[in-house]
Order: sequence, then C-alpha cells, then structure tokens
Amino acid sequence: MSTKTGLLNLAEELGSVSQACRIIGISRDTFYRYQEAVNNGDVESLLNINRGAPNIKNRVDEATALKKKKQDDQADGEIESFHSGYLGLQDTFCVGTLKEVDYIYQQTRINTYSKIAFAKFYTTKAPYSGRSAQ
Repeated sequence: MSTKTGLLNLAEELGSVSQACRIIGISRDTFYRYQEAVNNGDVESLLNINRGAPNIKNRVDEATALKKKKQDDQADGEIESFHSGYLGLQDTFCVGTLKEVDYIYQQTRINTYSKIAFAKFYTTKAPYSGRSAQ
C-alpha cells in the first residue's frame, strides 16, 4: 500500500481529514487531490499520479557515458609526488569519547612522497585552538 492510499484509509478510519494529514505529514490540499483521483479513476490512477513521462532529450547517449566511465577508471591510480612536502593528505575524524573529556578527534596527515603519517589527538575539531589531548 502506498502512502497515498494509506492516507485515505487513515482519514476514513479516524473520521478526520485534518488529523490524518497531520499524522502522515501531508497537506489537506494533497489529500483532496488524492481523493479526487480515486473518485475519478479508481485506485490505479492514484498510484500513477504525478509520474511524468521521461524526457528522452535530457539523456546522455550510452556510448558517451561508457567512454567517460572508461576514462575515469584509467585516471585512478597512484598519486605522483616529486619531492617531500609536494603533496599531503589530511583528515580529521571523531575517534570516540572519554568520560571526562567528551569527544576525542584524530587529525592525520600523510606525506605522499615519503609515505610517512603523523597523527595527533584533539578535544575539538579545530586543532588550532591549542587544546590537545595528551
């Protein structure tokens, strides 16, 4: 059963359109459009309401989409770094919580040339605040 038919059934069961709409989270205008669709063309018309025909003009040619996918697959691989400090990767994420400190965040930085990683723990997401968890 769809939400549309569920709304109609709930309104009938409760005896109140307003209350059913409030519970489902749909406006009374929408309820009456659904009810009119059922009155005019049975439940099938209600299930198919608001489904427009697809616009074929907006679709990308399948050959073009596959060509782009092939290029994306070839682009993946190792990152080339020419010297230390040329490129670094950085991430900050929540590690968990400690009873008296609350949230603990880990900031990780990786030098892509030497493949050396550094990690430091903080009590805030913004590590520059000077408050680090030792």
